[in-house]
Amino acid sequence: IYWRRYNNESKPHLSKGKMVPGVPLRVNLIEKTSGWTGLVLLLSFFLLVTTSIKPIRQRLFEVFYYIHHLFIVCTVFLFIHGDNKRATKYLIGPIILYCTDRLYRNFRTAFAKSPIRAVIQHPSGVFEIQLDKRIIGHRPGQYVRLYCPSVSLLQWHPITISSAPEEELLTLHIRLAGGWTTSLAQRLGCSFESDARKSTVQKVVALSGRLKALTFGKCCYSAAAKDIPPAPLLDIPYHPLRHDPTTVPMYSQAGGSSSYISIDMVAKGGSTAIRGSLALGDNDGKLKPTVSIVGSRLEDIAESSTSAQMESGDVVIKMGAELPVFFIDGPYSGPAEHFFEYEVGVLIAAGIGVTPAAAVLRSVYFKWLQGREKLPSKKVYVFWVYRDIDTIEWFKDLLIALEEEGLGSIVEVRTYFTGQIPESCTPQLAPAEDRFGKQVMATSIGTKSYIGRPVFGDVFESIGALHPDTRVGTFLCGPKPMVRKVRREAHKWDARLRKSSNTTMDFHSETAKSNNPITSQWYGQPTHETHPELVGPAEATHGIAKSEYEARRQKLVKDLPLGSTLLLFSASMHFVSPHVFHSFRQDSDFYYLTGWNEPNSVVAIEKSATASRGYVMTMFVNPKDPKKEMWEGPRNGIEAAVALFGADEARPIAEFRKYTNKLTNRLQDRKSRDDACIFADLDAEHGLLRSRECSAFKDQLRRENMGSHVHRLSPLVQKLRLIKSSAEIQLMREAGRISAHGFGQLMQRCRPGLSESTLQTVFEQATKMALVSQGEDGSVTDRSALSRPAYVPVFASGEHALCMHYVQNSSPVKSGDLILVDAGAEYAAYASDITRTFPVNGRFSQPQRDLYSALLSVHEQMIKLCHVGSGYSLNEIHRRSTKVLATELKQIGLDVSDSDIDEQLFPHHIGHYLGMDVHDTFDINRSQQLKRNMVVTIEPGVYVPYDSKFPRAFHGIGIRIEDDIVVGQTEADIENLTARAPRSVDEIEACVGSASWEFQA
Repeated sequence: IYWRRYNNESKPHLSKGKMVPGVPLRVNLIEKTSGWTGLVLLLSFFLLVTTSIKPIRQRLFEVFYYIHHLFIVCTVFLFIHGDNKRATKYLIGPIILYCTDRLYRNFRTAFAKSPIRAVIQHPSGVFEIQLDKRIIGHRPGQYVRLYCPSVSLLQWHPITISSAPEEELLTLHIRLAGGWTTSLAQRLGCSFESDARKSTVQKVVALSGRLKALTFGKCCYSAAAKDIPPAPLLDIPYHPLRHDPTTVPMYSQAGGSSSYISIDMVAKGGSTAIRGSLALGDNDGKLKPTVSIVGSRLEDIAESSTSAQMESGDVVIKMGAELPVFFIDGPYSGPAEHFFEYEVGVLIAAGIGVTPAAAVLRSVYFKWLQGREKLPSKKVYVFWVYRDIDTIEWFKDLLIALEEEGLGSIVEVRTYFTGQIPESCTPQLAPAEDRFGKQVMATSIGTKSYIGRPVFGDVFESIGALHPDTRVGTFLCGPKPMVRKVRREAHKWDARLRKSSNTTMDFHSETAKSNNPITSQWYGQPTHETHPELVGPAEATHGIAKSEYEARRQKLVKDLPLGSTLLLFSASMHFVSPHVFHSFRQDSDFYYLTGWNEPNSVVAIEKSATASRGYVMTMFVNPKDPKKEMWEGPRNGIEAAVALFGADEARPIAEFRKYTNKLTNRLQDRKSRDDACIFADLDAEHGLLRSRECSAFKDQLRRENMGSHVHRLSPLVQKLRLIKSSAEIQLMREAGRISAHGFGQLMQRCRPGLSESTLQTVFEQATKMALVSQGEDGSVTDRSALSRPAYVPVFASGEHALCMHYVQNSSPVKSGDLILVDAGAEYAAYASDITRTFPVNGRFSQPQRDLYSALLSVHEQMIKLCHVGSGYSLNEIHRRSTKVLATELKQIGLDVSDSDIDEQLFPHHIGHYLGMDVHDTFDINRSQQLKRNMVVTIEPGVYVPYDSKFPRAFHGIGIRIEDDIVVGQTEADIENLTARAPRSVDEIEACVGSASWEFQA
């Protein structure tokens, strides 16, 4: 709008009756409107937005971090930009909050200054920092935020704690990833190769700390001596669970066995440094720390400084460069902190994601030492996936220590190598009974590592079989694709194990911090996990088992060519106005095959000879999005599509365009073959099919001249829907029951003077309340969430009944009139359809009674024809009904012709198919002979217009009677699903007006 206005003003134009020259765009856009402050704001906002893009944020985090401090510029310039009085109102609160937070954080971290005690360089671009513990009460799996002023004055980075709460020092393992970690490693003295992942060096880089409880034996040296025999040395392996400085990690440059390091030892209060090694010497048969001079010139060492005995605490160890100061903020919560709440825990990690698992294992070790009874977990499983061969060196001593301490019966650690196998390693076949991998290889720590990725379905199945009636907690830290895959398997096996062995499988992820959505989150529709009172454990939706949905899909693809692809499109939301939407109702074909009740979804079913089910089903759905769900309500999400609704794979709906491109390319490659078929209703009027993605797909099919390979899917699905299963009939039986109850309540409360709209409300409330019941113990069961109106009802009193679909429902009902009510409830996606006509005052007049009785006779006779043995179709029943109606009308004084019946008195059909839609399976012709378990309506009607050729007494009377009928094999098998609704003259007159109202004065 502004652009058009400014563009018009840039040209000569008429202003106040005079032609004036145009104003240059730069004046309007820059000088006049924005000003220099506005341009600064615009540039700042542009940089803030562009650097927030995910690829930039991930690869250039420092750029993103520093540029986002432009918010300070934006804040200042919003105050001074023009006459911006509202800036104070909207910005002063956030500014105060931000400043308070920064002051509090600086105050807190001032007391969290943590000196470094050791820096260790590991292979594959990882370094370890050991610091004094200045935080209290952390738990395994938590993380801290790390600040190093000598590296960056602004940046705080979250780092997972890899040490246990029981340890003296705080340990952090950090992998080189980005500028900050690289600068930090260099500042600490680490020397990685240009490609840090290929680094194989493992060594102590820096060391600092005062010796505790040590007494050095007296050492005397002769100035004439040229060589000093070292004290007896003992190899000291690094024990990862003890942080006594006498056992600091001492690695050789090659990263193999431990060796001795050069250190500086300074006597307390002295100034002379002794270059030497710290070792354990055998003095008087006891192991004691002694000083051994290694490679030093004696003349450089003062005799007095070495001959003195140094008591406990008199020696300070210093090695490497001067170490920087760290500030620690935290701890902060992580999912793994809940590990010990479970009897059985499963830790899954990829690469450096093993750090929370390491913290848990260290804590398990200490709890084991304190006493096995203090260990809350009965079993711990660890699955570590890594792709660099030297990665296993990070925690090799921890893994060995756990085995040496006898924790093998409690902790089972399985590692999986996914990189290139070194020539020195020879893969071997795993034992046949091993379900956790097929090939193994030896590692540098003497253990076996599987080759390839774990099959998590087999993992969860095996764990569930070993631990019945148990809560199993699964904790994962890894990349998002791995999270999605593992979460999908965990959810699937959670549902299966709950049923088979009462074992629950809760899922927690470090990458996507959310608990198991199957057990702790809501969905876009009722599921057994969220609504066990509505959906059974084996059901996908209320009343319909997952196996039935599966059988429907298999039956659908059975007779199709191999390679065929079926595309089903869900319904979309419809809006009253831009921000006001109608209640969502799913496309019936889509729901029939999936049970999925969300908009903007696509299902692709590909027939395959290699698939175990005979097909592969992929669902494209809306992923879970907390921000959108806050406004629009919960979504099922991608994981639930697989775990609960039987999809082999699920993807975000945004990826459907990529799928259609691959589909058309595949179709083009085999266009001349018979199996190059797509079954889809691309001409349907769904909002989704009008989307850009679907429009591009249809355009591509037209461009490639592949229209002959695209066939309608709806007739195939409706052919299946025509014959109802026993589960479907049960749902329709319940829909008929609550609708019949609604008609009973409606008749009882009908009074002259009430409006048709009020009576509609009475009916709809009664159908809902029919699903609420109370047990003997006073507990309430409410299934009303499964019900809704099946269609817009007709409440037509008096002459309004002459209109077939009168839905205004706004007039008052009058004494002496009949009211025709055509209404029905939908229950669990299955419809009912009932019509009753009854007197408003509870008594039929004689003409009304005669006409009603004649029509009722036709109605009952036609119901008796709804069986296979009759050989009738709906069309044939209709033709029969017109003849019977003509006979009945002549008996009460209406001499009518066939044309009168067809054109005026009975202009509609005798019935239609009924099911998920009121007018169900519209592609199926009504000339088809009735078959067992079809459900049809029988609804004869008579509507006498104001026409002189008909007796005046019948003018303006409209009557229709409708019931829902299950077709039987014989007449005895016919079932009237809505027979409970009052229908005979006596039943109606006894019912109408029999209930009292409590009107408000």
